Amino acid sequence: VLYNRLGHYFQSYNKLDEAKKHFQISYNLFERADSAEGRSETLSVLGRINFLQEELDEALQYFNRSRAIALESGDAMPLALVNLRIGEVNLKLADYSEAEKNLKDSLFYYQKLGVKYRIAEVQEKLGLIYEKSQNYPEAENKYLIALDLNKKVHSKFAQAQTLFNLARLKMLQNENADAFRNIEESIRLTESSNNETANSNLK
Repeated sequence: VLYNRLGHYFQSYNKLDEAKKHFQISYNLFERADSAEGRSETLSVLGRINFLQEELDEALQYFNRSRAIALESGDAMPLALVNLRIGEVNLKLADYSEAEKNLKDSLFYYQKLGVKYRIAEVQEKLGLIYEKSQNYPEAENKYLIALDLNKKVHSKFAQAQTLFNLARLKMLQNENADAFRNIEESIRLTESSNNETANSNLK
């Protein structure tokens, strides 16, 4: 547990090599203790660090090992997250068919769990896949679902990001008036979110 906490500490300060070292020690300890949950979670974190370092092949290896362990337990939460992470790697590698498959698997588990902010995140990434595949109607549908969910969980920052994606999609379709409206609303929400964060830090 100590090495896990140290790993998260270094990760939060973007000292990723140091974080990786502590998570690897943590993984070895979980392996000795025969803790499947600890191994699966730590492998997923190691995959995330490699993803942030643009080491995508290594990230995929860690995530696949994490998923294999999680599948044995059948626990929905780690399966939801690791499928999301694998989908992100697929998306970065422009492997859209695999990205869609893994993100839909993630969506299945998050819908089962009822985690709205994660459902919104997955829907948005699916929208990005359809946008890149030039399936614009389906992309817009996914972005609108994500936007509605982000409103329900009161996440202004996430709403702003989704509106920006919608604006880009509208511009691709030469619907410039709608695009500019979405950009203006995205900027307004971003500024509002930044002000709220600043005010919170002053308290």
